[in-house]
Amino acid sequence: MSESRVTLRQQLEAFKNGIILASDGTSNDQGFWNFYDWFCQDGLLKNKGKRLMKMVKQFVEFHNIDLDKHYVWFKNNCTTSCRLYDDFRISDIETGENIHVITPKSGHTGMAEYHGPINLYRSPLKSGAKFKDLLVK
Repeated sequence: MSESRVTLRQQLEAFKNGIILASDGTSNDQGFWNFYDWFCQDGLLKNKGKRLMKMVKQFVEFHNIDLDKHYVWFKNNCTTSCRLYDDFRISDIETGENIHVITPKSGHTGMAEYHGPINLYRSPLKSGAKFKDLLVK
């Protein structure tokens, strides 16, 4: 991977200080609130980013993810068959490969979903009515 990335640790530390640090090191609106892609109005990204970062913090604590070997980024998804929905993706800092893809509420199913590379993201590895259901073993 050729792009420089900040670590998930740096992103979470910045968030403690009210800053949403994008994976490339830019912050807040200059970093598009850490969204790589979006279809919603630009003005909605800040609140969406704050909400997702709170979930990221919970997810990495529950799953014991190495904060120095990963980074997180956000995506606002648009499909022709459902409503817009957000997800966050925790990626390997060396390869850029998505390791965890978490959708707090899928526009397709209405469920919280966790996808991973084990099954090539074909179906959720875990799902539940709410995001917190993804934090239960």
